[in-house]
Amino acid sequence: MRGSIILRRLAVSMLIILVASVATRPQPMDANSIISAAPPPSQFSSMESPIVVPLDYATIQEAINAACPGDTIEVHSGVYRENLMINKRLSLRGIDSGAGIPVIDPGTGVGGIALQSNGILLENFIITNAGVGSALDVSSSCNIIKNNTISNNSMDGIKFSFDAARNIVFRNNITHNGFSGVVVAESANDNSIVKNNISYNGFSGIDLKGSASENLLMLNGIRYNGFNGILLMDDTSDNNIVSNIIYNNTFGGIDIKENASRNMIIENMIINNTFTGLSIMDNSSDNIIFSNCLHKNLKHNVYDSGIGNLWDNGALGNYYSDFSCEDKDRNGICDSPCGILGGTGLDRYPLASPPPAL
Repeated sequence: MRGSIILRRLAVSMLIILVASVATRPQPMDANSIISAAPPPSQFSSMESPIVVPLDYATIQEAINAACPGDTIEVHSGVYRENLMINKRLSLRGIDSGAGIPVIDPGTGVGGIALQSNGILLENFIITNAGVGSALDVSSSCNIIKNNTISNNSMDGIKFSFDAARNIVFRNNITHNGFSGVVVAESANDNSIVKNNISYNGFSGIDLKGSASENLLMLNGIRYNGFNGILLMDDTSDNNIVSNIIYNNTFGGIDIKENASRNMIIENMIINNTFTGLSIMDNSSDNIIFSNCLHKNLKHNVYDSGIGNLWDNGALGNYYSDFSCEDKDRNGICDSPCGILGGTGLDRYPLASPPPAL
């Protein structure tokens, strides 16, 4: 079994040597291309037959230990009761070989999966029942996490920390975890969290904290979480929160506090959250909020006791279901500004009607 894998690698190595003189190195893809196509980050992985679990190795960790950087590991249907440490650049793909998507079940006494090397692809797994730490702990960069179900873990679903950067989280179901769905912390920056279902988690849907900066949260469905939909706190800054649907969270839709600054909140639907739709507190400053729909949040649609936050972009503000708007010239902008509860905040150009649904 292992001998056949070694022979395959030797053959691939000879092929690479033969074509090296004429081959050109592919240019790196930009973030939008990666999100739409999500190719494996492991260069040359398609030139070799994948390592197959359980055919070549009985466990996923054995296959990881035996693999070379750039290899692809395909994991067939089954329940794999192991926690994983991925410390080299690999592509791991779950394959439904007839009995469903493979399940990684670390067990209640241990953590889940640690991504410790750059350039890992993790795709098409169910990750459940991790009992210590996060189900998926990411302390590296340029990884792609897509099409996974991360659910029913004791603590966080995914956590980015220790300067993790330029990771992409795309089209995952992140639900029913004990704490938050996704945590971006400890100066993690420039990560993209796009088109995920993040719901029924015990605390927040997404937490940005610990000086996390320049992250993108876009087109996610964030609902029925136990506290906030999205929480920005602890000096997090320069993040973009765009075109998410945030509704029916137990406390707030988006909460910004503890010196969170210069974040942009644009084109989100923030609906029917139990307390405040969007609140800014604790010296949080210079955040920009426009083109959002704030509709029927049960306590307040908005609250701002921060410093210098902008509730319009100079042409467009937000829609507030509790604001009495008159639009005599029918230009889509209310004829009078909307004062923001909590301080001196003012939306100079409130929208007369809700923006189109996302």
